Amino acid sequence: VAAHAHSIPNHTCVETVQRDRFQRVGSAPKSCDALLARRKQSGVGAFLKAGIMDRLRLDVAMADDHEIYSWAGAGRFEEGDIDELVHEGPIGTGPFAAMLLTIFEPRNPRFFYDGETTLAGQSLMHFSFTIRREESDYRAKTLGGGWYITGYSGTLLVESRTATLVRLMIRTDELPPETAACEVDTTLDYATVQLGGLGYLLPKAARQRFISTDGSEAENAIAFAACREYRAESAVS
Repeated sequence: VAAHAHSIPNHTCVETVQRDRFQRVGSAPKSCDALLARRKQSGVGAFLKAGIMDRLRLDVAMADDHEIYSWAGAGRFEEGDIDELVHEGPIGTGPFAAMLLTIFEPRNPRFFYDGETTLAGQSLMHFSFTIRREESDYRAKTLGGGWYITGYSGTLLVESRTATLVRLMIRTDELPPETAACEVDTTLDYATVQLGGLGYLLPKAARQRFISTDGSEAENAIAFAACREYRAESAVS
C-alpha cells in the first residue's frame, strides 16, 4: 500500500457527503459502555429514528500530510481545518487519502492475520491492527473548540490472490465526555480509478458513523467522483 501511494499523481476529486442524523428513541443510556453494548445486542436501528438529512459537495486534494477542501467549483482550496469550511453538523476528514497513509507511513504498526473471510463472494484476507493514543494523529473536536487525540483500532480486508486492498475499517477508542461522542467508526472501500490513462487504487466510497453520548447518531455516506490529475508548470526567463 505504501509503495502504491507514492506512485499516485497529484489529483483532486469531487467529494459528495450525504449526512443523515438519527434521533434517540427511549431513555438515554447511562454510559458509553451501556450504549455500545445495547447497539451490539439489539442492532443499530432498534433505538433510533431518522431525522434531518443534507448533502455537501466539496473538492478535495492531498497536500503534504493532510487533506485540503473547498466548495465544489471554487477557485482555490481553503487552508484551515474542515470545520472552518463546514460550520454545522458532523463532518470528518481522512477518507480521501490521509487516513490510509497515516496508518502505513509514519509508524508501520504490527498487523495480525486473523484468517480468511468473504465479501460479495470475494475471498479476502483479514488483518487487524491497533494504534495507541501515544502514537496517534487521530483528532476529535471537543465542545470547547479544542482537539482530543485518540487511539484507534482497525481492520484490513485484502484480496487473497493479488494482495490488493479492498476495505479499511477504523474504530476510535472510547472518546471522553468533552467530545459529546462515544466513538467514530469509518469504513472505506477501494477500487481502481483512471488518472492520466493509468489505473490507481483510490477510495471509491466511505462511511463515517458518529455515535453521540446522548444516544443519537449520524452517518456520513461519502462518494468520490470526477477525479483528475493536476500539474503546476513554471518558466523562468
